[in-house]
Amino acid sequence: MAASARGEGAPAPARWKKIKAARAADLAVPGDDDDTPLPEAAGDDPPEAVVLRLAGGGRFPDAVKVLAYALPKREAVWWACLAARHSQQTVGASAAAVACVEAAEAWVYKPVEERRQACYRIVESKRPDNPAALTALAAAWSGGSLVPPDAPDEVPAVPPDESLTARTVANAIIMAAVMHDPAQAPARFRRFLAQGRDIAEGGTGAIDAAAAPP
Repeated sequence: MAASARGEGAPAPARWKKIKAARAADLAVPGDDDDTPLPEAAGDDPPEAVVLRLAGGGRFPDAVKVLAYALPKREAVWWACLAARHSQQTVGASAAAVACVEAAEAWVYKPVEERRQACYRIVESKRPDNPAALTALAAAWSGGSLVPPDAPDEVPAVPPDESLTARTVANAIIMAAVMHDPAQAPARFRRFLAQGRDIAEGGTGAIDAAAAPP
């Protein structure tokens, strides 16, 4: 099945260091309907092949989604940080949005519970209507509990779904690409996917001087 999806006899792309899933189907990437998988990511091809094929066909949001689900949580959140930072450099940002990205970056540098909770606190009173807030949420939902950190002790913990960070990262990156000047969205998607690929290959996403290492 994998050979036919790539084209008979076409070589498989080299594996990307940070992606552990052997088959895209193992990621359970949702399609437009959250209850059904993305058809292009439901087969035996490795995630790398699916990302490249979707991006090559101009299916940028779906390519972002597959890569967000394929990356480990820490690397995925870093990817969203880069996209949010680029969006802020392009159109400016409020102090609150900058603080959201800084909190997420701090969690990437040291992904401990205290910093995860800091991401939750900084975003819980804000509307997640921008890439920065979604990025902080992606870090906040990386583990622990969905219950706010300051909730009474008698409130039981609610572990987040394992896919919640990936879903939120994908939404953050897609929003960063399309929310300002949609005519530039394809160029932004290509930039973000190049950064995501570099991260997946073990790099920092620093495709230019604007990106700093985690």
